[in-house]
Amino acid sequence: MSDSRESPSEVRNLLALAWPISAAQLAMMLLNLVDTAVVGRHSVEALAGTALGRNIAWPAQALAIGIAIVPETLASQALGAKRYGEAWSSYLAAIKLSILVAPLSLAITFASLAALPHVGIEPAVVQSAREFVWGFFPSQIAFGLYSASRAFLQAHGAVKHALYAAIAGNVVNAVACVLLVLGDDGLVMLHLPRLGFVGHGAFGAGVASSLGTLFLAGWLAVAATKHRSPVAPEERVRLGLVAKVGFPLGAQLLAEMGAFSLASVLAGRFGAQATAANQICLGLASFTFMGALGISGGTAVRVGHAVGEGANARHRGRVGIALGSSIMLMGSLLFATAPYLLARLFTADPEVLALSVALLRIAALFQFFDGMQVVSAGALRGVGDVRFPLLANLFAHWCVGLPSAWVFAQYMGLGVRGLWYGLSLGLFTAALLLAGRFEVLSRRPVVRLVADASAGLPHA
Repeated sequence: MSDSRESPSEVRNLLALAWPISAAQLAMMLLNLVDTAVVGRHSVEALAGTALGRNIAWPAQALAIGIAIVPETLASQALGAKRYGEAWSSYLAAIKLSILVAPLSLAITFASLAALPHVGIEPAVVQSAREFVWGFFPSQIAFGLYSASRAFLQAHGAVKHALYAAIAGNVVNAVACVLLVLGDDGLVMLHLPRLGFVGHGAFGAGVASSLGTLFLAGWLAVAATKHRSPVAPEERVRLGLVAKVGFPLGAQLLAEMGAFSLASVLAGRFGAQATAANQICLGLASFTFMGALGISGGTAVRVGHAVGEGANARHRGRVGIALGSSIMLMGSLLFATAPYLLARLFTADPEVLALSVALLRIAALFQFFDGMQVVSAGALRGVGDVRFPLLANLFAHWCVGLPSAWVFAQYMGLGVRGLWYGLSLGLFTAALLLAGRFEVLSRRPVVRLVADASAGLPHA
């Protein structure tokens, strides 16, 4: 059958898999947006500190997350080949290895906090960042379990569990955030009587995030056990194979997340208002990005199944890339036509509002390429190619994006807006490299990764 005839069917299959993933990712981002909105009502310093703390903590756990999402590749390919025990074994191995590297994530987080006073950040913002991280670090430990469980369930097509868990997690997070950040003032917001609660600002936001993540991790881990399968000796996935796939994935995430987080830290050099505006717009841009990220996850699974089945992986990847890029165009339209209305949801500060509007208009320019690069990366994960995306992200963000951002911001006098122009160039470069790589790689048959590829290494 031709690709043209297969396309409508593949779009339906991909959307059936991707929309719950996208909805769950949107619900996950809503946790951060709720935190931003609540903390923004506490103080500008608390909002800036929470943003800074989050932008330090997330990249620090990139390696653990990369390892945790390995079942998206290994389990998908194994299920395509009908090796169910191998899929379950890849899930267990990913959890074990992500737990082993969690202490490294925490060490990087606290080392980065210690460096903040030496990079020109306002003392009040530094203090709020420290408070947030102390409340947030349990989330860094639990997120590996959440990510591995979600990836394993995605490989099975059981994607609605993540959506239901994220919706319930939002309720837990929202209530906890209002009470822990604002105290009695939060109860008044909810039209409830005062009970003598004291708000804890940024620290309260960190604790609320941890409670929400622990809830999500527990829910999905229980759901994953419903797909447990007996593991034959030849199906046992070794930690070496998980490391071979997971470490490049984690480094790739670190390259991209680290670039945006470093830009957020640099935004702090332009004042608390610039930091707050940067966080508001990052939150909104990330919210639209979740739609493409869901398509990326669905594409990785569909391509992985095709590799395991010996089917047409190229066509499935192309459909995913086209669909994800198209969806991101809707984000461009939203940011271009209603930036003031969006920013006004999070702040009433005139300077923060004006900067947020300017940044959202810049974000409208890169949405299409952001969608292209993330879905292309998903297609490459499906075929098991993790090294080229790492190199592409390092070049795009650290050789093109960040240097350009600093030149625009510091030497051309554009401030935080210059940072966003530079990051846009990085995303454009990554999109071209990753989409081109999938086109080249998918011209020939792809051999799936197998459980015994790392023979001689310790069993998971």
